Amino acid sequence: MLFEMDNTGGRTIARMIEALKQYPDFYQARLETLMTDRDLVEYEQIFCFLGFSGSALKDLLYTAKKNSAFNLQNIGGGHIRSGRPELWRTEFTPRVMDAFIARYGNLPVLLGYSAP
Repeated sequence: MLFEMDNTGGRTIARMIEALKQYPDFYQARLETLMTDRDLVEYEQIFCFLGFSGSALKDLLYTAKKNSAFNLQNIGGGHIRSGRPELWRTEFTPRVMDAFIARYGNLPVLLGYSAP
C-alpha cells in the first residue's frame, strides 16, 4: 500500500485533489454509498446531475444495478475484492494510515468521509 501511495495510487489521488480544486461543483459520490445503493438513489442523483432523463436514465439505472458491487455476481475474480463498504478501515494498518495522513492530510474529510 505504501508503494501504491508513492506511485500509481498517489498520482490518482493527486489528480482527485486537483479536480476538487478546479471544479468546486464537482459531484462527489462515495464508493461505499454506491456499493450499498440497492435502491439506486445515489446512482439516479449522479445521472440526473449529468443531465440524463427519460429512457436514457432508465437504461443507465438498469446498467448500474446489473454491474454494481452489491450485485454479488460481480465480486471476485475481477476488480471488486469484497462487497463490504469501507474495507480500508480494517485493511489500513496504523503505519499505512499514518503514511496516508502524512501524504494527503484531510483528504478523506474533503471527500465526505469521517476523519480516519
